Amino acid sequence: MFRFLMVALAAASLTACASTPNALKTDVRDKIFIQEVNETWAAVDGKRAENADYLTGKADLQARLKSAVETEFKASPSGSDAARFEITVKSYSRVNAAMGNIIGGSNMVVADVRVVRISDGAELGVYKDVVGMHASNGGLIGAIAQAATKPDIVGIMTNGFAANLRAKFNSK
Repeated sequence: MFRFLMVALAAASLTACASTPNALKTDVRDKIFIQEVNETWAAVDGKRAENADYLTGKADLQARLKSAVETEFKASPSGSDAARFEITVKSYSRVNAAMGNIIGGSNMVVADVRVVRISDGAELGVYKDVVGMHASNGGLIGAIAQAATKPDIVGIMTNGFAANLRAKFNSK
């Protein structure tokens, strides 16, 4: 039941992403190019701060999220107004292979992304709840396969986040 609930929530969040109107008007979006990406961490670690896997994954995510977004937006619209993304990470979850595959759970990052014009600091729009996720649910075989192959969970999460941000940015 828990696994079904997690999958339903993930699907609902992705559906919400697809149906949400673009935070930027088309004429504004076409006049900018993304010159900078900044990231702040507002997620509260709580008891997870004692978990070594969580902390290692968090440090890896912090080191790679900005780069993934910069790469995704390297060929952003070629307008003349420089803009930056201000990424505020609101939540981060990390589960191990057994938890993700057998019990159910996902590795996820959720952030709000403000679009700010660099010349005057004006906020042009905000993309709410941009998600990057790596979900596992292959049962015992999936846990064994994941332990053997060691997928790049953080890479999947950061690239997924960047792709979801791009989809929101490109939406009409």
